[in-house]
Amino acid sequence: MIRKPLLILAAVTALLPVSVPAYGNPPADGLHDLIAEHLDATGTPGAALAVTTAEATTRTDFWGVDGDGAPVTAATPFLWGSVAKPVTASVVLSLGVDPAAPVGDYLPGFAPTWRGEPAAPTVGQLLAHTSGITRMTATDVGDNAPGAVSRVAARLYDDELDTAPGTEYAYNSSNYLLLGAIAEAVTGREYADVAKELVLGPAGMTGAVTGAGDPVPPGHRQFFGWTAAFDDPYDLSGLPYGYLGGNIDDLVALGRFALAAGGTSPGGDMWAPQPGTGDRYGLGWHLGELPGTGEPMVWHPGATRGYQTVLILLPAKGIAVALAQNTYAETRAEQLLDAAFDAARISAGYRPGEASAPNIYFYLPWAAAGLALAALAAVLWRVTRGRRRWWRAGIWAAVAVAVPLVPGLAGQEWRLLWGWTPDLAWSLVALGALAGAAAVAEIAGRRREAVEV
Repeated sequence: MIRKPLLILAAVTALLPVSVPAYGNPPADGLHDLIAEHLDATGTPGAALAVTTAEATTRTDFWGVDGDGAPVTAATPFLWGSVAKPVTASVVLSLGVDPAAPVGDYLPGFAPTWRGEPAAPTVGQLLAHTSGITRMTATDVGDNAPGAVSRVAARLYDDELDTAPGTEYAYNSSNYLLLGAIAEAVTGREYADVAKELVLGPAGMTGAVTGAGDPVPPGHRQFFGWTAAFDDPYDLSGLPYGYLGGNIDDLVALGRFALAAGGTSPGGDMWAPQPGTGDRYGLGWHLGELPGTGEPMVWHPGATRGYQTVLILLPAKGIAVALAQNTYAETRAEQLLDAAFDAARISAGYRPGEASAPNIYFYLPWAAAGLALAALAAVLWRVTRGRRRWWRAGIWAAVAVAVPLVPGLAGQEWRLLWGWTPDLAWSLVALGALAGAAAVAEIAGRRREAVEV
């Protein structure tokens, strides 16, 4: 999951509204219509909602269509993204793995370094995202062969940590890839089978998606604000951190399972803030307050390239709220979360909150596209008229050289940029190519002028 950075290309409105039809017979509390408004605002074609107590589901609602055009129902599967992480935490702790033990005790080949010296992150630090691991090179790789989890996790064994273990919180899915490998090392079995036995089965998540053979309709991505269906390739190696899925009954069953357990596990209180996290993360769960209410909240959002889900537990109210939406865009991240927060607020008896606007990332593709058009204009101007300037050639050459470095400077990789923000990736490629062409046009023009003189 990537979360990541110019000017606004004026006079363009990017949003193509999507009209979301409603299905079912929802309660008359205004929540159904409110979520429909959220879906329209974010261009989300379909969604499903469920609310549960520790004993039973009390409400389900459905909106719109899936990526194949079929109405969203209780049977419609979604990919859950990082909502997989509480499941992985429960699996590892149910196996009796000691959170205080070094990861190397369970994965003997794991030998990271920090500042060139051997480091020994603990299992608990993986669970709390304080291990010092920040690389994303082992995520979203599309490995679906048997043994994928442990095989891909081994890429991190010689990682150079960015911080000393236990000192800083840095959310990173690689931590949970390693936890999945620990579950396989302890049991000698595939992670999917262990998860089914210890969590998915006992929780009643009978429709859970745990492999490439489980059917999931296409989700949706956004390209310059337009929503388009996207069939995200499955990644079995990502099951511990993001490629778990299921229908809304499965998602809310996880909430019911967690409510009934009350955060308890053989390895300790999963809802207790962990050292180094600033009290914002426990063992597999985000911690905080439901925005605008002061209500204690245990929760986890998740996203894949096409889906977004949120599972919210309100322990003091004794309820869990699950919302699955079949689109995702980094530009709309806060707006997509708003829908889940409003669902939780109304379910808990509070008023809806203030709506968020698209974040800064919404404008980055347009800014890059605007600069690309400026480069194109420079090429055309240089070919047809205008005096040649070395300084212009230098500026365009610098831009052309800098563009390939942009993802790395932002802590990302090009492959992740193409997957999560394709509009920005295309705009940057166009900018780099046209800036290079503008520089060449300036240089070529200067040479012709010299010859003419």
